This record gives sequence, C-alpha cells and structure tokens, in this order.
Amino acid sequence: MALRLACAACVLAAVAEGVTSGLRGDGESPKCYDTVEGEPCYKAIQWAQKKGMWKNPEWYVEVKNPLDEAEMQNFFFKQRKHDCMRPCRLAVETTPAPEGKDKDGKKDWKSYFK
Repeated sequence: MALRLACAACVLAAVAEGVTSGLRGDGESPKCYDTVEGEPCYKAIQWAQKKGMWKNPEWYVEVKNPLDEAEMQNFFFKQRKHDCMRPCRLAVETTPAPEGKDKDGKKDWKSYFK
C-alpha cells in the first residue's frame, strides 16, 4: 500500500512538473507558439479555413486575413478557444516599438515625421 502511494505521488509530481515546465517563471504562458498538425488549435484553424468561414463568415469578421493560419490562430488565441496560443510570427510583429522621448521625458513628436 505504501509503495502504491509513493508511486502515485511520483506520478503526480511528474505530471505537475510537465504542466509547469511550459510556463515562464511569472506563471504566464510562453510568449508565443506556432501550432502543429494534430493539435486542437491546428484542427480548428483547418476547419475554419476550409468550411467555417464559408458557412458562417460572420464568425470571422474580426480576422484580417482568414486564409493566413497565423491570423486565424491569433483570432482563436484572443477568443481563448481551441487551446490556441499567440502565434510567434504575430507576437513579433505586434510588439510595440519604444516611443521616442526627448531629454525632458516628453514625447518626441519629431520622430513621427522621420
């Protein structure tokens, strides 16, 4: 009996380790991940592109380019659906550039006209 409890504790610890190993130190999800074939997110993207957007276009109005897999993955990520994470390509593209500031710490408006 004690051996079974010890084994169960080891299994639970391994599962917990696997679950938390994909997390950053602050408890947040990794910054980005591109889904791969076989995952629920990938399957949802394929279905949406091949059937869903043609049958129910109103569901995907917010997607800029529904034929782009990264755009569709980002849409599902924002909707918190199908276990989709932020796609890496869009995570890089949507990172805001640092704002230009002058020596007083005020916004440097000249940077907009360069």
